[in-house]
Amino acid sequence: MLVLLYHFYDLLVYVVIGIFCLASITSLYSFLAPCVRRLTFGKCRVPNNSLPYFHKHPQVRMLLLALFRVAVSVVWGIFCNEDQWA
Repeated sequence: MLVLLYHFYDLLVYVVIGIFCLASITSLYSFLAPCVRRLTFGKCRVPNNSLPYFHKHPQVRMLLLALFRVAVSVVWGIFCNEDQWA
């Protein structure tokens, strides 16, 4: 890995950032899911449809949590090199 990083640093740095973003999405779910489950609103489920993930009828609050996790990770991935975000 170190040899690859030495020779292909310009490309592999984006792979490392991508792995970090995936790890942050997972950790945000582990951290925030118990808090979101205690909320009293958003317990309704997604109705029947033909979308791949939604056939399991997830709760609306968990979908909002998923959107939040992805949004945080994407915003950080885009602005990670900005000085004001350091």
